[in-house]
Amino acid sequence: MTKQEAITKHRKMWRWIAGIIEEKKCHVDISSLKEIFCECNHDYCIDNNCYLCEYVKNASECLKDCPLEWPGQNCVDRGNPIFLDALYEQNWKRQAALARQIAELPEKEGRDDK
Repeated sequence: MTKQEAITKHRKMWRWIAGIIEEKKCHVDISSLKEIFCECNHDYCIDNNCYLCEYVKNASECLKDCPLEWPGQNCVDRGNPIFLDALYEQNWKRQAALARQIAELPEKEGRDDK
């Protein structure tokens, strides 16, 4: 998977998640939705059901090598505040807003494709 493919799929997945939250108008289980999205797109065995993790292929270097700029000091699936806030936010409007924010994270400067 190329860097651009990973970013495109990441954005598509998180926009879809935000749309589901807005459609249902209730808190959703984002981990389950990530799994469903991957399965529906025939992307089986994706690291953490995350296209960015799949691109990096090394969870210990996730933050350093992730092609997107995450706020905080940890990678997305290992304690990142925005990711955890999205997972556990009980207000559906806030949860959807966080999912959209995750979808639109900026690319890191100076990162070439592997």
